[in-house]
Amino acid sequence: AQDNWRFLETAFPQATPILDFYHCAEHLKSALDAAYGEGHHRAHRRWQALRETLLFETDGVDKVIASLDYLRRAYEPSVAGTLRYFRNNRHRMRYADCRARNLMIGSGLVEATNKVLVTSRMKGSGMIWGHSGGQAILTLRSLELSGRFNPAWNILCDHWQRSGLH
Repeated sequence: AQDNWRFLETAFPQATPILDFYHCAEHLKSALDAAYGEGHHRAHRRWQALRETLLFETDGVDKVIASLDYLRRAYEPSVAGTLRYFRNNRHRMRYADCRARNLMIGSGLVEATNKVLVTSRMKGSGMIWGHSGGQAILTLRSLELSGRFNPAWNILCDHWQRSGLH
């Protein structure tokens, strides 16, 4: 994951890095279950409260980190891994700010697109793709599924005809 973040933050330095909110909430739930006991009503209530804090408050991630630090010291040392996760990704967990800017805070749309666009077409039985052939198929498929095939095809045809390769 760190390699992906380094690549994305280098390739798109002006972009706002956002860690999937729902994955963060899962990490938070696991830590609270470890501290209070899995399925315990106190763990569930605390998870709901901290989840809302993380989602809606400007300094929500800092409050969650403080809560996790308290849990680590008072109840459960194993919470340290989740605490480290939140500290290391603090700058990617500014969800109230992201929501105010109408940015997506979940990766579900991207994951679903990958499933529809890539997996269903590229991973069929017996299929083997080289880089250029696979990229060509994915480019054409994305143009078709996005409704932009005809305008793109006109540009490609014009370029191909001017190239003299036909």
